[in-house]
Amino acid sequence: MAISKQDFEKLKELVRDICGINITDDKFMVIERKLESFLSIISSQNFNEFLEKLALPSGFLLREKLIDVITTNETLFFRDVHPFETFSTIVIPRIEDLLKSRTDLSEGKFRIWSAGSSTGQEPYSIAMLLNEYSEKKKTLSPDKIEILASDISSSVLSRAISGQFNSSQIKRGLKPYFLDKYFQKSGNKWVIDEKIRNMVEFRRINLIDNFSILGKFDVVLCRNVLIYFDTQMRKNVLEKINRVLFDGGFLFVGASEIIMDFESQFSSERNGSTIFYRKKLSETDSHPAIQSL
Repeated sequence: MAISKQDFEKLKELVRDICGINITDDKFMVIERKLESFLSIISSQNFNEFLEKLALPSGFLLREKLIDVITTNETLFFRDVHPFETFSTIVIPRIEDLLKSRTDLSEGKFRIWSAGSSTGQEPYSIAMLLNEYSEKKKTLSPDKIEILASDISSSVLSRAISGQFNSSQIKRGLKPYFLDKYFQKSGNKWVIDEKIRNMVEFRRINLIDNFSILGKFDVVLCRNVLIYFDTQMRKNVLEKINRVLFDGGFLFVGASEIIMDFESQFSSERNGSTIFYRKKLSETDSHPAIQSL
């Protein structure tokens, strides 16, 4: 079933309204192939019929399936390596020092958010690093750590929650040390250790929605997500992320993603190949210890 250019424009507008993803014109043929198969599965004869089904009470489930079709859930353990080295050697000690200066018990936990976590490799990588740090330093106890992982796709979240990975996924980015220590073979799957799995809370979150209810975070990882948004949507998402970061909190984005027009809110730092960002302190910052880090 061929998709007309007019239908493609309708689709782009629809997807942007649903999840903020900006489908560019060069993706026409790829999307057409995906959508053709999708429409046949849901027994729609044409695109207009598909739009009508989206408007039905059951349209929410259909919209979720559409998102699954058009999104790219590319991920791997310790993706790009160097950002995780920076997180382990620089960010964790800085945040631990910051926690010591907090007098409010409600702010006494190390909170990390992996936004756009897909099938879970990123938050599980973070959990393993934090567990390693906790075992080595004996100063950051697991009960002081909260890791939130979110995605817009319920199907990939279900796979992430299971903590099960096939051999192909395991071979991508996971060093033998972490495999031997944190995974067990079960049939043709590798299952992550229950302790690591319990460190991560998975939740469906649409980044175009208001997520202030999540509270404040010390670190937000929004890596290789912003590239799918247009300029205005990226700005909107970054502004909301800024609001949920503690003063002095850290933001990691993808290597090809550059934060523009946010110099007044974030300062950039470099550690080797990694460029990461830090929310600037407000004039009324109540944690002066962070200023000397």
